[in-house]
Amino acid sequence: MTIEYALTDRQTDRQTDNRNYGIDALRLLSMFFVTVLHTIGHGGVIDNTVGIKNDMLSLVRIIAYCAVNCYAIISGFVMYSDQEKPYRYSKYITMWIQVFFYSFGIGLLMFLIKGNDSIALKELVKLALPVSTKRYWYFSAYTGLFFIVPFVNKFVRGLSRKSSTIFVIVLFVLFVCYGRSGSFYLNSGYSSAWLIIMYMFGAWLKKCDIIQKVSCSYSWGGLIAFTLVTWLFKILSPIGENLFVSYISPTIVLNAICWILIFARMNINSIFKRIIKFLSPAAFGVYLIHEHDIIKRNFISDKFIWIAKLDWWLIPLVVLGCAFCIFAVCLFVERIRLSLFSTLRINKLAEKICYKFEVFIRKFVNKICDCMND
Repeated sequence: MTIEYALTDRQTDRQTDNRNYGIDALRLLSMFFVTVLHTIGHGGVIDNTVGIKNDMLSLVRIIAYCAVNCYAIISGFVMYSDQEKPYRYSKYITMWIQVFFYSFGIGLLMFLIKGNDSIALKELVKLALPVSTKRYWYFSAYTGLFFIVPFVNKFVRGLSRKSSTIFVIVLFVLFVCYGRSGSFYLNSGYSSAWLIIMYMFGAWLKKCDIIQKVSCSYSWGGLIAFTLVTWLFKILSPIGENLFVSYISPTIVLNAICWILIFARMNINSIFKRIIKFLSPAAFGVYLIHEHDIIKRNFISDKFIWIAKLDWWLIPLVVLGCAFCIFAVCLFVERIRLSLFSTLRINKLAEKICYKFEVFIRKFVNKICDCMND
């Protein structure tokens, strides 16, 4: 007996035009939301505002807070299929190389320019190990999700539509509604467990064809309602911030689902399709660049406190403008990296090496299974 893993088949990953460009557009919007959150938070704006200024910033922050959940749900929506397909573990290597490029590359560049005064050699070594040293929490958490995706898909595939809906409701009650209790600790959403739960939400949306069952008007209505409820609880209740402004908040999760429902049904013309197709692969690079400790420390942390001194109606507009500048610059840099890697064929070389390793692992596992069944 042999055991078949959905490992890499290089012929099965060709791009088709069946992709959902609305979902790709949401990837870009979600990453823009991330820069908004970091401008408000890391930039020191919200901590230096009170009264109506703080309330307006909180509204912007709440709208953007579902960004991480959107990203994880999109993974489930895109990667789940009712038919079993080969799973490309080699993609992790290309992702890791991308993370290493920025984690170590930015540190090395700073070391070469300023020497030990800017970064110690010990820190440089840590930057070369981005996952084990948790340089980027999302990538470290996503690593845990990535390697079990085929098994999660197999589990969801084995459920009926009714059973999968019941299962998602149970997940929502236990881990979203009661996610902050000690019995269901999820580290406020900064964990692999939370990304797995969100992935299952995305798989459920696709399996049960929820996109076609919920109209855009209901999705927009839900998005506005959940946003206002979260905002009102935040500004009117002393415990509103802790209960509702979090990745694991019920209203924030529902907001993320509403965004998915809205963008998945979006009709996009051919011009915007080309723009989205060109830019969406660079979205993750925006996070890797501006969240690097060196970039954050020198260009973002407490660098936007001046915004807090502006008029209350101007603050949200300036925050969005500054966030967009960060987003655009990082997007431009990542597009250059993608072009460079494509020219040097770095990703293809890494995938070939990983593919051969996968074949070896598959043969090894099958041989063990054969021995156990003899």
